[in-house]
Amino acid sequence: MPFISAEVVTAERFYQVNEVTVIESDSGYMYSYRDDSGHLIVRDIPPPGYIESLTAERAKQRAVVIEPEAVSPVLVTPVKVDATNWSYPLLVVLSSLMALAALLYYFAPHYRRWRSESPLERVLRRASIPVFRDVALSAKGFPSTVIDCLAKTPAGILVISNPHLAGEIVGQPQQDFWMQNNRGDNQQIDNPIRKNNRDTRIVKLLLGDAVPIHGCIVYTGRAELSPVLQTMTERLSIFSTTLDSHMTAFPDQRSLDGKWRTLMRYPRANSCRVRARGAAWKRALCEHQRKVVSGSLLLMSMLVAIWGLRV
Repeated sequence: MPFISAEVVTAERFYQVNEVTVIESDSGYMYSYRDDSGHLIVRDIPPPGYIESLTAERAKQRAVVIEPEAVSPVLVTPVKVDATNWSYPLLVVLSSLMALAALLYYFAPHYRRWRSESPLERVLRRASIPVFRDVALSAKGFPSTVIDCLAKTPAGILVISNPHLAGEIVGQPQQDFWMQNNRGDNQQIDNPIRKNNRDTRIVKLLLGDAVPIHGCIVYTGRAELSPVLQTMTERLSIFSTTLDSHMTAFPDQRSLDGKWRTLMRYPRANSCRVRARGAAWKRALCEHQRKVVSGSLLLMSMLVAIWGLRV
């Protein structure tokens, strides 16, 4: 039933029914009260059968009742206007947006990490193997390098080079460059075997000989390698089926875990400004901050929704 504004006319009579002022005029029956802002509100009501059951609570919560002696003989006649109450829908939309913002704020880093994962990383994570990728390392006597992927398997630490190769690849393991023929386009590419050997030596210099450290080349793409290169590299689809060979447990798992924590202190290549010392502490702090902010937004959205129900 729409709210009604008013213009001045003369009413035939008015009386009280259950503490609500009822007005009877040539336009029919109405009841009136003042809202929280003090405005006079007049609403149409059906004839007598409904009047007797009318209460102040059904008219409006916390309504200010107009007493008969306070009503002038000059009353109001209904003129319908659009007075839809938008407060509750707006509060519902606001609480929904806050809840959505909380979820996006919390899950955005996880989504970005999932989108940026390489196929190799997904294969290792599905096998429950911890992964640390794009690691910037340096050691005395070696130039700085970025290792594509480090993985902690029960058998030791894997130093993995993960190139994307296409076309026909020919070359020798000891050469600096290989030749790639991709649809008639011949070009030189870096030898990933030499790079992986250098990366493996750097890791061994940093960690020592306490735990096994192995290097391997796992490539993606539809490359056709020469027979001699096929024996020293693995296609990703084959590597995913040969992970069992790296699952034989190394006896001293405590030393293996300690060496892995040492590697985790080194910065990633895309965040090399972060110092190695304290990097893990900063990651934990960011995770805790994200949980606090997301939880606060969710709590505020629930409070707004509850408040909207009470309005």
